[in-house]
Amino acid sequence: MSTNDGATYFLSNPGEVGKLGYQGTTGTGTTIVEPKPRRIYDGITLSANKTFADNWLMTASYTYSSFRGNYPGLFSIRGTGAPQLDPNILSEYDLLSLLPNKDGPLPGDVPNSVKLDAGYVYELSPRMTFNFGGNVRADQGQPINYLGAHPLYGAGEAYILPRGSAGRTPWTWQLNLRGGTSYKLSKDYALGLTLDLFNVTNNREVLTVDQNYTFDSVSPIVNGRPADLPSLRNSNGQNVALNSNFKNATNYQAPFSARIGAKLSF
Repeated sequence: MSTNDGATYFLSNPGEVGKLGYQGTTGTGTTIVEPKPRRIYDGITLSANKTFADNWLMTASYTYSSFRGNYPGLFSIRGTGAPQLDPNILSEYDLLSLLPNKDGPLPGDVPNSVKLDAGYVYELSPRMTFNFGGNVRADQGQPINYLGAHPLYGAGEAYILPRGSAGRTPWTWQLNLRGGTSYKLSKDYALGLTLDLFNVTNNREVLTVDQNYTFDSVSPIVNGRPADLPSLRNSNGQNVALNSNFKNATNYQAPFSARIGAKLSF
């Protein structure tokens, strides 16, 4: 951590009274207390299961959850390109000037999630069987942030407004199907063929978006709202140059695809 915006660094435990770096003053004169790392998941799941009997099975579930805090975990994913895959040495607590506005819905926060899986086996003869199955997944979108650059750490480091203030990505859903057959060649051998169809309806919904509101170096608007954005200035005191690609898609659902398989069992 650093309390002088990168001039010197030290190791400590953030958010513990009396520890080195518990609080400091930024270059703009703002005194900031290091918050304790916080990741809280709360959820409730309602499920229904039909165990395999009479040649079919099914399981269904609905989950309502909340995943909030100020610390994303051992990996940092901000939707601005490659994630930071540095367990225990992330940039999360490096600079006091980057700490404001980080409390809110974390990456992976999916308030509503629906799952359905089902399968059926048809016995044509003692030697040949057919099986059919499928699943549906539907998930609410993930939070979007207003991100700006920092003069030392570059793009996507400053949370201009509180985490999650820019809304969410769209809902996504997908249907996958499978069909297969198994034929007993002998007492000890069986031949199986399968066909898997992924994203049958070829949904191409947006999964992630560009969260860089600007590539200018800016200071967070502490506890600000979208209505405060017109007053945002860069480190030179000028109006910020907006990123024309802000909230445009950077990743979509994978398109329809198929897979054929063969298996010899013995």
